[in-house]
Amino acid sequence: EIANLTKTKVHLNKISTAEGLNLIKIAKKNGVNVTCDVSIHQIFLTENDIGFFNTNCFLKPPLRKESDRVKIIESIIDGTIDAICSDHSPVNEDNKLKPFAESEYGASSAELLMPLIFKLSEEYKIDLSLLVNKITYQPSNILEINKGN
Repeated sequence: EIANLTKTKVHLNKISTAEGLNLIKIAKKNGVNVTCDVSIHQIFLTENDIGFFNTNCFLKPPLRKESDRVKIIESIIDGTIDAICSDHSPVNEDNKLKPFAESEYGASSAELLMPLIFKLSEEYKIDLSLLVNKITYQPSNILEINKGN
């Protein structure tokens, strides 16, 4: 609503819920200048991957339900999601060995981004050029730096 009232450009980072994506889709349909991205983790993982408090899945935003993950994939395809980020947030191994509630948020993921983009394209029959665009050109376009094309 703030973006609509102020007529300003807004970028929402690491969207993780179907509800959030529905609101973004409505805002875009109503002409609000809003863009968003999703992390690669949210595309492939759910709260079920936390299992017995797996600290490697202790992320911000937290992992969500399978229905949220499915909505994320649909929103990549329909254009609601503008960009995909690696969310590369490495954490010292000692901090990941702590009990779940005491460990640090984050995971190394830069090295996984491209293999997971290929997997996403193959598994869901999404045009690879669309996905590459969402990790290269679209982020630079959002930031208005005219790179990545």
